Amino acid sequence: MDHGAVWSEVSRSGGAAVLATIIAVEGHAYRKEGAAMVLRPEGESEGVLSPGCLEDDLRARVPAVLASGLPELVYYDMRPEEDPIWGEAIGCGGRITILLEPLDGELRSLLLEAHGLLEAGRGAVLERRLAGKRIEYRLIRALEERGADDTAGELLFASAFRPVPRLILFGAGRDAPPLCALAAKIGFRVVVADWRQGLLSADRFPAASERIAGTPEELARRLNVGSGDYVILCSHQLRRDREMLERMLPASPYYLGVMGSGKRVEVLFEGLKRTPNVSAPVGLDIGADGPEEIAVSIAAELVARKAAAAAGVREVGADAGRGFVFGGGTGEPDGRRQAVR
Repeated sequence: MDHGAVWSEVSRSGGAAVLATIIAVEGHAYRKEGAAMVLRPEGESEGVLSPGCLEDDLRARVPAVLASGLPELVYYDMRPEEDPIWGEAIGCGGRITILLEPLDGELRSLLLEAHGLLEAGRGAVLERRLAGKRIEYRLIRALEERGADDTAGELLFASAFRPVPRLILFGAGRDAPPLCALAAKIGFRVVVADWRQGLLSADRFPAASERIAGTPEELARRLNVGSGDYVILCSHQLRRDREMLERMLPASPYYLGVMGSGKRVEVLFEGLKRTPNVSAPVGLDIGADGPEEIAVSIAAELVARKAAAAAGVREVGADAGRGFVFGGGTGEPDGRRQAVR
């Protein structure tokens, strides 16, 4: 599920709407399983599932879904060998299954509850199970609480909701503002921390959710870094980075990046063990030069690490239809296997 605009649409009071969710992908696709958008009968929408090649067809299906009150499965087979009209000509080239659901009643209530859990820093899983032509929903209120599966009905899809990951930038120097801005755009809640209060202005870091001043010892205590956090040391002050590094290694964040040259990294880690969560020097080796390009190289690595963290909760396979005219097809969730773990 997308955050931001889609959540805003879910929480809007009144008005009919349809939730469209990608539940299976085979081959290349613009978005992955779990991506969602909200469609309204007036033609308005929030979120995207494709570069623009699927949305018009999905909008055309909204009135029928709302009229029936039933979910609908839509298949788009855009592989060039299956359909020379769609496929690579529109830049997708994969097979996609999309679930359309009336956004009302229990589904809306459970999505709002899931959003509340995310705001509180907790995760959740929304299971959809087939019950004839309808879907039964079950919200598991913490990812780690998911136990043995004793629920009746065939699992159609499980949407995993994880809190927006926190990225802590220790160091508010010239490299930090472009990295903060870019990280916020790719789905991180960014906290900028530094011992120099004067560098932590809102003008320099408008995208930061928090700006915290303090010594490494004070910051380590206040930030309470955990296993789901991402941390980057970028103060360019060897002593300060070392002090913070000594506190971050035992905290075991999911990702710990250290900015600087290979030689500087060796000095920083002298006498310390480099654990698997450490990326030092931080970022992908793309020949970056200057704060903006360095931010791009780090952001790319963050995307890869975040995707790896999420991969464990994508629980979908595919048995979607083939050979539909123009690469598309329609079906009802009538108990026939469509997407399972």
